[in-house]
Order: sequence, then structure tokens, then C-alpha cells
Amino acid sequence: MKSGMGALVFLLLVSSAVWVSAHSDEKSSSCGAPAVWEFHKELPEVAAEGLAFVAGVAILALGWMRKGKPLIAFGALAAGVALVFFLFIGYPLRPELIGFGNAESIHEHADFAVFIDGRQLNFSQEKYMTLETGVPKSGLVDLHDGVGTVMHKHATGVTFAYFLKTIGWKLNESCIVSDRNESFCTSHPDPNDAHLELYVNGRKLQNFMMGSYSPQDGDRILLTLGAYQSEGEIKRQEGSITNYSCIYSEKCPVPAGFDLPAESCNS
Repeated sequence: MKSGMGALVFLLLVSSAVWVSAHSDEKSSSCGAPAVWEFHKELPEVAAEGLAFVAGVAILALGWMRKGKPLIAFGALAAGVALVFFLFIGYPLRPELIGFGNAESIHEHADFAVFIDGRQLNFSQEKYMTLETGVPKSGLVDLHDGVGTVMHKHATGVTFAYFLKTIGWKLNESCIVSDRNESFCTSHPDPNDAHLELYVNGRKLQNFMMGSYSPQDGDRILLTLGAYQSEGEIKRQEGSITNYSCIYSEKCPVPAGFDLPAESCNS
């Protein structure tokens, strides 16, 4: 009886620790708005916690087996396996977050512009911003201060594709999908039809990197989709990319007469 109670107390303590750990990341974003619950763990941490939980369940089940209650014992083991999957694997190891650091593990900025058929998209709208009174935004990367051309990166490893996802857009190696669920896709193999291209600091990246590219501090990003676009057109689009990231990162002086909105929060 005592061993069974001890195991039960152990399981409760472990579960409480997981709950507290999870909610420690469910905090306000850097601008005061509630952040999306992006709790995640690295594989070694998940494995250690999962094994500890299973060990506790096994001790509890063993106590029931000794008391001649095999059905309860096997039921406890089955429930334990299900809980391990949910608490330690199914949720914390969200595939899209593997490789990302925790919120506030870094503080960097990158300038970007997105063009579709030669028209630049406007991400300065309030619906894309993290606001004190706004809807929950990502705690790992966001936009704010009404500036829709600078992404604020708060965690290592965060990708540009994930950033777009946090504001309702999607990106893969062949399509951009808007927050209205409109798809804009490349039309291979016809070279005269639309092509989706990603340029970073003037260098074109391969399309298979669309989902894995993680912006670095000061990067200047151009995502463009359109029919055959000349080198001059690409240069025109790149010319529209702002150079605010170095100012936000305090790596270059604010030009005379330049009115950059002060950051409304510590990000």
C-alpha cells in the first residue's frame, strides 16, 4: 500500500512539474500581448522525463500485480504509455518547433519584402502586429510598432516560413498561401509562368530551403513570385527592402532626419 501511494505521489509530482514547465513558456510576448503556447523541449529532456514517468507507472503497476490485481496493473501501464505520448512526446515535440530555441533565447531583426506579380504585400496592417490589446501572437517571432518590413526574432532557429505562419500565411517550395487561404504557386515546367524565388542579401536560395531558412541578424530578404522576372525587376524589388533591422539591433546609427518608430517594448 505504501509503495503504491509513494508511486502515485511521485507521478503527481512529475506531472505537476511538466505542467509548470509548460506554462512557464506561456507568457506574454515582448510587447505585452499574450503569446501563443509554444512550449517545446529538446529530445534528451523529453526522453528523461518520459522514462521517469514510465518508471513511476511501473512501480505502481508492480504493487498491484503483487496484490493479485493484474487487470489494474496492465490498465495503469496502458494509461501511463498514453500519458507519456501526450505529455512528453505528442505535444512538447511539435515537429515544426524542433530545432527552435526557447522564447527570448536570442534577439535579432531582419528586413523583408514579399512580392506577388510585381506588387509588394503590405504587412504593416494592424492584424499582423503584436499589440498590447491585440490577439495572441507568437512568443518566438513577431512584428510590431506598425512596421511590417522588420521581423523580430526572439528564438534561435526560427525560420522565415514559420514567421509567415505566425501571421496567417504559409510558405513551401512551390507556393505562398495568404491569410485568406488564397494560393499563389509556381507553374513549372513552363519557364514563362510563375516562379517562386527567395533571395537573401542578394543571393538566390534553392527552393528546397524555403522551409528551413532561418534569418540572421541584419538579413535582407526578398520573397517573390511572378512570371519571368528580369534581373532588373529583381533589383527593383530588392531596392524596396528597408534597412531598419540594423537600427533596431543598434548596429548602425539612425540617419539624420529619419523617424523610426521607437520600439514600444523590449524586443
